[in-house]
Amino acid sequence: MSARMQVLSALLVASAGASQAAQYTLIDIGRFSGNQFGTTTVTDINNRGEVVGYSYDNTGNAAFVYSGGTMHNLRASLAPFGTALGSHLAVTHSFANSINDSGLVVGYTQYADPTAAFTWQNGTVTNLGSHNGWAWAPKGVNNSGAIVASRTYN
Repeated sequence: MSARMQVLSALLVASAGASQAAQYTLIDIGRFSGNQFGTTTVTDINNRGEVVGYSYDNTGNAAFVYSGGTMHNLRASLAPFGTALGSHLAVTHSFANSINDSGLVVGYTQYADPTAAFTWQNGTVTNLGSHNGWAWAPKGVNNSGAIVASRTYN
């Protein structure tokens, strides 16, 4: 399958009546500039049709939220994480893994070595930090705001 086909198949929306077969609409959610390979990965969709994932831009994988027909790069919102972690490094990669129905996004960023978990909602980022030396990568969030994550030792 070509990279372009992967991007086009990123979001498939179904609609059907009670007695009809499902009808699907394919939506091209796009990719970031500098993304010569066409790699965009969708990781979750909520009941409002907002989509999260990551797409390669000119410096690495960048977390995004697709809402209202626009793909929003979260890289600028996550930039302060380098300072919070005591690092002078910029965000190398970021991944948005899940979104709930109120638009709360969970994911993580990577620098040269440390990993930082985050939430993002309406432009506000919260650094979830680590616990006893363990870094964690949020994988899901429910509508009550409970987060599930995997962890690795930093």
